[in-house]
Amino acid sequence: MKDQHLFELCKEVYEKTGLNPYQGYNNWYRENKTSKTRTVTSEAIAPRYTSDYLLEKLPSWYFDTDIEETMILALMPHMLETGKWIGRYETPEHRGSEFETIADTPLKSLLKLTLALNREGLL
Repeated sequence: MKDQHLFELCKEVYEKTGLNPYQGYNNWYRENKTSKTRTVTSEAIAPRYTSDYLLEKLPSWYFDTDIEETMILALMPHMLETGKWIGRYETPEHRGSEFETIADTPLKSLLKLTLALNREGLL
């Protein structure tokens, strides 16, 4: 049985960003079956994203000593809630929890962070 929440997040990220690491394979599918003809057709709905892929696509970390500016992309276990993960993105212009997501898996947290950054035009 698939994780419905993960499926919905993958679908939303795909619809809003168009990011597709697989171009036709390793996707979530909808199957349409007909019993008389035994025909099965599959329609790709969204890619099954991985944490590795999203970490490569999201804005990355840097520190520039000339202008003392940092941009941080972090994924870490939640210190106060066991089993939860935090995804965080910070720049000097965007400090605080505006770009912080919490989810029950690292992948879901990254998917939520992808959506937040896309909404702000940072992706």
